[in-house]
Amino acid sequence: MEHFRLINLDKTKWEQWHPQFKGTFAKTIYIDKNTGANLRQAFLPSGFSLKERKRHHHGDTREGVYTLFGNVKYQEFENPKITKGKENNFQKDFLLDRPPYSIHGPKIGDITDLGCLILEWGSGPLHFNYIPFDGNLDDYENDYNTPLVVNSKKVDWIDHPTIEGIKIKFLSEGGKNKLEGFHPICKIFIPPGWNKINSDGNLLGEDFRKWFYVLHGDLPIKVIDEKGNQILNQRLVENEYFEWFSPTKLLICDNEESNIGCELLCVGHDFS
Repeated sequence: MEHFRLINLDKTKWEQWHPQFKGTFAKTIYIDKNTGANLRQAFLPSGFSLKERKRHHHGDTREGVYTLFGNVKYQEFENPKITKGKENNFQKDFLLDRPPYSIHGPKIGDITDLGCLILEWGSGPLHFNYIPFDGNLDDYENDYNTPLVVNSKKVDWIDHPTIEGIKIKFLSEGGKNKLEGFHPICKIFIPPGWNKINSDGNLLGEDFRKWFYVLHGDLPIKVIDEKGNQILNQRLVENEYFEWFSPTKLLICDNEESNIGCELLCVGHDFS
């Protein structure tokens, strides 16, 4: 039985990313064998460019992207008949929450000036379903969607609704298409000096995936199994990934404190 998954991405090897993006690299965090849900960290080098213009969507899969460093330029298309897309320059701390049947594609030429490091995840397989720019585009009729783009730097920190002493930024609630295990998407800040004495820090795992990634700082955690045994006592650091599963219990800052505070990207939960 798997109780949790902890990955230090500094110690994970880079591999070739998608064949369309030769010269780019990725670190696979997970691929769910049952659903095809997936998560990776990906890197595009400075000056990476494409010579062929293509656009696609991912079918029924919902995609999330968070930019950790640099920038990447993409075009968004409301439907197949629009051939001049809206250009977006996704920069550090931008979140992209892309619903199913959202048409997009990189522009021709350099698509990143600085290079780009991202987290990318999907609710299912991220297949590339290509849509041409000409021909009979009526053949591609469907209910298409547009993504939510959030610059998290412009979202205010607020008090967490249920946990005293920590701050939260809600980035995406998913709206009418909210997915269990995918929403909410938020950032959480745990200040130095905070510990569970101030609040209930016991969090139970769920059957669906919920995870967090350490953006900055350090976070002491403990993991308790279904028999009440402590099976992990560790201080998480920047660029580490963690998820936990039912009936595992996660304890945060259990009679320990973060040394410098901690900022987390949380997907599928908000620690409530």
